[in-house]
Order: sequence, then structure tokens, then C-alpha cells
Amino acid sequence: MTGYTAAILEKDGIIFEQFCLNCARAFGACVMLRDEPMDAPIPDEFTPSDYHKRALAEAQAKLTALNNMTLSERVEYGQEKQKAAVQQRQELIESAKKAARKLILMKAKVLAWEPPSSDHVGLKNFMLEQIDSTLQFDGRADGYTDEIKNLEMRPFEQFFRDSVEEAQNSIAYHIEQDREELERTHSRTAWIQDLRNSLKQKEISK
Repeated sequence: MTGYTAAILEKDGIIFEQFCLNCARAFGACVMLRDEPMDAPIPDEFTPSDYHKRALAEAQAKLTALNNMTLSERVEYGQEKQKAAVQQRQELIESAKKAARKLILMKAKVLAWEPPSSDHVGLKNFMLEQIDSTLQFDGRADGYTDEIKNLEMRPFEQFFRDSVEEAQNSIAYHIEQDREELERTHSRTAWIQDLRNSLKQKEISK
């Protein structure tokens, strides 16, 4: 018995139409309903998400604000972006140092541990491998130090230009994603309407 066949086995059972609609929840058109209760109705028409419309409006507003900045405002904006970027890397450096200290302390304990048998040596080696791997990716701060140097050498105007390009890319992205969302919603609505029309034409649904 599955979540879809359970209703068939109930005392009163269910008609074919309801069984078909329940199973339709597993398909793309209704996949967003799969976690809802089985008796939750399937809508006749799906409504597109407005996420990309809202994100598009935000990106357009940001681009307009950037383009309306005076030269001095653009320089000040670049300075603030540079400061924030450097601060973020400094926080990452501190986080990496803390992680390294904890990992090195744990590695010392693992190295000091004597496995109770030869069968446990593999476990010790695995523990060391896990620590060394984590140290390699989460315990190194030198990369962030280099990034800070590069950030401090970049002209303030470049931070401004990067933000303009980011806003432009965001606008293009959300325009395309909103178009695709509308197409998906139309396709889902057509799919469920075709299914309902098919069921209405079948005597077996009664």
C-alpha cells in the first residue's frame, strides 16, 4: 500500500477520477502539491510566482539609483563597497584561524590515541584524513589575505562599475526567469485542464 493506493483500500474506497487526480500530484504540473494533504484540492488554474517580478523591480530600482549618482557619490559608494568586502574577508580569516585551532587540537588527540587493535588502525587513519581535508579547505586564511590585498589595490570606480554590471545581469536574468515561470504556469494549467476534461468524458470516472 502506498500513499496513493491507501484510499482505494478504505471502507468506501474512491472513484477512478479521484484516484487519477491523486496520482497526478506526482507529476510536474502538480509537483508543488506533493507535500500537501491528499484531500487538498488541485486548482483548475495555477498562479505564477511573482518572485522574479519583484526581484526584477528591485534590480531596476538599484540600477536607476546607481546611474543617478554624482561622481563624488560613486566614489563614496565604491569606498563603502571596498570597506565591506575587506571586512568580510577579515571575518573569514578569523573564522579560518578559529577552525584551524580546533582542528589541530583534535588532530593532536587523534595522533596520541593508540588504536586497541590492528582492525582499528584504519579508523584512526580515516579520522586524520578527515581533519587534514577540513584543514585544507576550512582552516586556511592565506587565500583571504591575498584577496584583501587585491581589493585594497582596486580603484573605487571599479566597485561602482561592478555593481552596475551586477544589476544589469540581474535584470536580464529575472526577465528571462519570469518569462519561463509564465510558460511553466501556462503549461501546468493546460495539463491539469486536459486531464479534467478527459476524466469528464469517461464513464469509468463515475
